[in-house]
Amino acid sequence: MASLTHLARRGATYVWRRTLPKAFAGFRKIPDYRISTRSPHLREAARRARRLDVAFDAIVESVGIMMASGLTLSFEDVNGIVRAALQRVLDEAEAARAIAGPRSAEDARTAAAAHGARRTALRRALVTNDLGALPTLWPAAAALLTDRAPQDAALLGRALLRALERACLIEAAREDGAYDDDILHWLPYPSAAPVTTLAASCNPAYALPTTLASTRSDPLLGSGAPPAPTVPFCAPVAAPPPGRSGVSAMATHAPAAAASLMPASAPTLAESSAVVPEKPVAMTTPSTPMTPGGLRVSDLLDGFLLHLTGRVHPETIVDYRQSVGLFIELAGDRPVAGVRLDHVLEFRDHLRKLPAKYGQRREFKGKPLREAIAIADVLDDSVGQRVDESIARGETPAANRMYAVGEARVPRLSMKAANKHLTGLKAFFDYASSAGHTTGDNPIAKAFYAKKLTGKKAKDERESWQPDAVRAVLLSPAWTGCRSAAERAEPGPNIIQDDFYWAWLVLTHHPLRLEEACQLMVRNIVRKDGVWCLHIAEDEQGNQQLKTENATRLVPIHRLLLEAGFLSRVEQLRREGVRALFPSFQPTTASRAKQLTENVSIDVRQRFGRQFYKKIVAYLQDLDQHQEGRVNHSLRHTIDTMLHNEDVASVRIAELLGHQRMTGGETTNRYYKGATLAKLKEAVDRIDYGVAVDADGRLTIHIEAENRNTVVRLERRH
Repeated sequence: MASLTHLARRGATYVWRRTLPKAFAGFRKIPDYRISTRSPHLREAARRARRLDVAFDAIVESVGIMMASGLTLSFEDVNGIVRAALQRVLDEAEAARAIAGPRSAEDARTAAAAHGARRTALRRALVTNDLGALPTLWPAAAALLTDRAPQDAALLGRALLRALERACLIEAAREDGAYDDDILHWLPYPSAAPVTTLAASCNPAYALPTTLASTRSDPLLGSGAPPAPTVPFCAPVAAPPPGRSGVSAMATHAPAAAASLMPASAPTLAESSAVVPEKPVAMTTPSTPMTPGGLRVSDLLDGFLLHLTGRVHPETIVDYRQSVGLFIELAGDRPVAGVRLDHVLEFRDHLRKLPAKYGQRREFKGKPLREAIAIADVLDDSVGQRVDESIARGETPAANRMYAVGEARVPRLSMKAANKHLTGLKAFFDYASSAGHTTGDNPIAKAFYAKKLTGKKAKDERESWQPDAVRAVLLSPAWTGCRSAAERAEPGPNIIQDDFYWAWLVLTHHPLRLEEACQLMVRNIVRKDGVWCLHIAEDEQGNQQLKTENATRLVPIHRLLLEAGFLSRVEQLRREGVRALFPSFQPTTASRAKQLTENVSIDVRQRFGRQFYKKIVAYLQDLDQHQEGRVNHSLRHTIDTMLHNEDVASVRIAELLGHQRMTGGETTNRYYKGATLAKLKEAVDRIDYGVAVDADGRLTIHIEAENRNTVVRLERRH
């Protein structure tokens, strides 16, 4: 919430008040601003005051930058010049292509490569801040920089370098026929006039003056129409008198800026200190739409997220927030009632062009989505050339060219991932319909990819751990003798029975989810009916959470762990007063606040399995046994398959995995009360990878008649 120190009760309503910083105080007789919030309710007044605070701070910061730097050009001025320059460069290049006549694909690739080389030179100039190279790289820049103050020329020159670098990126994509760029939403200084973004989330009755109008630049709030302000809100005053710099703009524009965020019927600054209503003012919600066409997607986002709170898992809310944000950035911040199926299909097509790991790979991280797509397209365009060079060097057989080209392409978002984002978007439009903002069918409903097209069957969605692969890890140095805890993958004399040692044994010998295992507490190790078990359950504090109701269960402890001294480890932790079974994997806090929008944040539970996952992946990489798609959850598939092959009843396997029983009809589903722990113990002990354990906790090969051939092959391999 906004700071309540900026609110004061005046009669029945609250008044917002801010004082100018000392550096600005001499430029106005009255150093503070007061505006009535027109609300008798503290929460509503605080919400409006927060918007006034941000607008006030933005104006003060912008004018302060100008004072400190000696600039006479505002960021908004630079935005206008650079946008025009960028448009000019692209238009000239497009005209040149149009009149050039037919060309070959090789000519197009050569042109794209030339743009790439020019982009490299521009980036080098940016890195070294070599503004003198600008007229050489773009001769027309000289006219834009002539007769400007040194500070202004430097600011504008660097912005032009950035714009030209972006133009090269766009041109490289256009040479390949990709015209899905949108330069109107790119600005070198997108936060130059942030007040529109604030007004977008304000009460619809709040009008925004042209002196403060600007584009919406937040990538998650989307981009609106490009601005055409007549006077930038931080524009300098022409020829200020001696001793008074451009800060005088503060006195001119700040009152209008702050007043613009209040309802049109609000009293003036002079009146606000005198108006004291005799009776409380009844607040009504204005019905005037904020923009032509009604409320936009971003206007309903806060309400949608608050609507989800308490109804779905917090991580689902985070996913839905991301999905709506992607729609705003790729399809535009459209009026909710005007979104049609063709808009959604266009958005879906853009999703499929996104790099699969656009938020992680260095080339794409932090880039606008359209720019990430353009970069990926440029990389894909050069794949054939890179593979041919590899073939020429003898690194790739020529017969494998087709496969090498396919493997070198940038992976894009899958149909399944696109459907996931469409699911979040569908929930948003369901909410909009229930709130009365849309009528008719949900536009997302018919946009999903058919399930038969989205990839693998359910049983093939994850790579399964083969028993031989699990055995190979169990017989690696961490469980047979390693050099030290820091060099666990190197053979040595030491058996280190720490959290890492035990967690892998628990996961490989019990059908648990990663979170179920890593969040286990010492109290969850129980003995019932003479059988030692892992009690998988939630706690009252909410630290231990389960995926489904059926996940609550007792899983007997495997004989291998009992023989390795697992109960001694549990007893040691109990004597030391340690609550967690794997204390080194515990997060520092149970949850963390995640800011979804300016006004909405939620508490997201920290994952217990994150630390173990990082350690096991690093260990498998050291062993050269890490495989993409083969995760800890894949072990549940392995155990499920192993138990079915051992002829364990499906209903018993479902009990161990924490799944709902789906077979057996009325008799099983209604009357079956579960197997005895002795029967479940017998089933768990059938999980056998052909290994045994000695008294020191060292795993060895376990030879039995039925698997002797497998063990012989394993010995030859080692």
